[in-house]
Amino acid sequence: MEIFIKHTCVNCQEEITGIGILCNDCTDYTSCLICFSSGAETGAHRNNHSYKFIDTGTLSIFRGKNGWSAKEELHLLDAIEQYGYGNWQDISKHIETKSPEDAKEEYISKFLHGTIGRHTWGPEFENRPILKDHTHPTDTTQISRVQTDKMPVLDILPEEAQQLGYLPNREDFEIEYDSPAEKIVSNLLITPDDDDVDLLVKLAQIHMYTRRLKERARRKKLVRDYQLAAQFFRGNIRRGNRQTKDQKEFRDRFRVFAQFYTSPQYDRLLYSLEGERTLRTRLQELNRYRSSGLTKIDECIYYEQQMALQQKGNNTTNYSAHQSGHQRSELNENKQTSERLALLHQLAQQNKNKITTATTTQDTHDHLNNNNTEDFSSKESSQLQDVVNQTRRQLLSSNEMQICSITNKPAPNYITCKAVMLAGGHKYQQPTNPSEKMMKNYFSKCGWLQ
Repeated sequence: MEIFIKHTCVNCQEEITGIGILCNDCTDYTSCLICFSSGAETGAHRNNHSYKFIDTGTLSIFRGKNGWSAKEELHLLDAIEQYGYGNWQDISKHIETKSPEDAKEEYISKFLHGTIGRHTWGPEFENRPILKDHTHPTDTTQISRVQTDKMPVLDILPEEAQQLGYLPNREDFEIEYDSPAEKIVSNLLITPDDDDVDLLVKLAQIHMYTRRLKERARRKKLVRDYQLAAQFFRGNIRRGNRQTKDQKEFRDRFRVFAQFYTSPQYDRLLYSLEGERTLRTRLQELNRYRSSGLTKIDECIYYEQQMALQQKGNNTTNYSAHQSGHQRSELNENKQTSERLALLHQLAQQNKNKITTATTTQDTHDHLNNNNTEDFSSKESSQLQDVVNQTRRQLLSSNEMQICSITNKPAPNYITCKAVMLAGGHKYQQPTNPSEKMMKNYFSKCGWLQ
């Protein structure tokens, strides 16, 4: 630029610093203020020629105590355009007369927050393009810096980190997952000669590279979140919680879903699913007790004890007769009913041995319809009363005790009649006795009879 050209006085041959005089009639005739004021004439130049003032860049554009010259201001703008905003060290070297702090302060105060900045940057901010986020809102592979900062630091020793190739300060690995991914875009170059097809191919390569970077970031997240490096060297950090075989198989089936949750979320999910499975198992047990006529927890404990004794007795018998296909099918069909009535049949058999008139199911039915109690000896009556009292305390619910009281039916007779009804006795399919109807209605409401 002309303002940076050095001017020399034609008369005294000294360099002009500051304001000079340029003759309009002569060619390239410049004079300093001292020679001009003395009326010096050289060659064809006369002191009456027209003239104009020239500035070599020493004047200050902005008034101030530490004002910059016009030459320094132009050097500042040229350096920012060349080196970029913020590179104040190189900008200071380009100006040569100002420090980096002075250059930063001058540009911000004059060209950003000053009058020039308000009149030039305002319209630019208003007309700047609006950037659109093309990331899909459901794309969970994008990991923000906030989420990464919340993740725990890998619990790993320096020796272990060296063996694993992990850099703790950088929170990175020496060899990245899928390290050849950068080869896709390493030689990629967009030129003005590319047509639409070439641009689409290169964009597809960039998308492929982006997907591989997302997968790399996802794996890093899993390593930090689940402390995989610590588990690699010291085993499972949760080994203190011993798991049963069923729990281990259950957790192995759900391991594939761990990639979609954080470590605390995955632990809560497994805890909830295991709790649900426990509740379902307990609900099935309670339904089984209910179907057997048990309504109290104390009754369930006694029932399980008797079932264990019954099962132990069944294991000592010969099962050869049950190996035929017909009997196995019949056993499967009546398995639920047999389990439910095992204890009831056992007590009914004890009562049959004491009641001589109940030799067959038909005789028992006739005996119940007569509703008469035979005479027993004092010794037999005492023994039977003990059995009745024990049955009342441990087998009959409060509703069943109320039915026995209404129908005036002894507890052993009630249990025998109940066992025959639940076993499917054909005589009780269409009961005619009011007491039998009451019992059948009660069993139907409880769900014991279909």
